Amino acid sequence: MAESDLSGGPAKSGMHDLPDVASLVEIQPEATVFRTVLKAEGARVVLFSFDTGQVQTEHTAAVPALPQVLDGHLRITADGRTIDLRPAGLILCRATTARR
Repeated sequence: MAESDLSGGPAKSGMHDLPDVASLVEIQPEATVFRTVLKAEGARVVLFSFDTGQVQTEHTAAVPALPQVLDGHLRITADGRTIDLRPAGLILCRATTARR
């Protein structure tokens, strides 16, 4: 995977800096929005924004996911548990674990 930053150009090797992640995606009325903001070897950062009441369908992924909330809260159900994730919290969803 070629590394890239927000401009679509090559990312610099070593350390990648996203100083204001929350400003990179906006909440759209009655919609779920996602945007890939960083691709690097072994990692991809994807931002999601959910309007109130929006739901993501149950899914699995080939790679682990680390959901983190920047503002508001997100209810995540996986592996028989439901967690209300709030700012400063972090969850590890292992690859192939069904989640919604």
